Amino acid sequence: MISVIFADGTWCPRGGSMPGEALRRALDPELVDFRYVNFPASYGPATGIGDPSYAESVRAGMKAMLHEVRATPYPAIVSGYSQGASVAVRFARDILP
Repeated sequence: MISVIFADGTWCPRGGSMPGEALRRALDPELVDFRYVNFPASYGPATGIGDPSYAESVRAGMKAMLHEVRATPYPAIVSGYSQGASVAVRFARDILP
């Protein structure tokens, strides 16, 4: 078993985008523990006045991804879509080393 830790795109703070769901459905649940990262997935003022900045949202996503990676008992693959891809890349670059 492995875990896929997936940060979704803007406007999908708990997952559920078409790309995220397509990936989730394509994976065998007998072999893969798929987990969405819960993070703001927003940035002001594009998604709303008072929403966090893009950088703040990505940092929150990185922190949430770290929590999910630590919580899984399986080897983890980090991934993302759109803003979530920024989360996954920054996580791999800044936190994993």
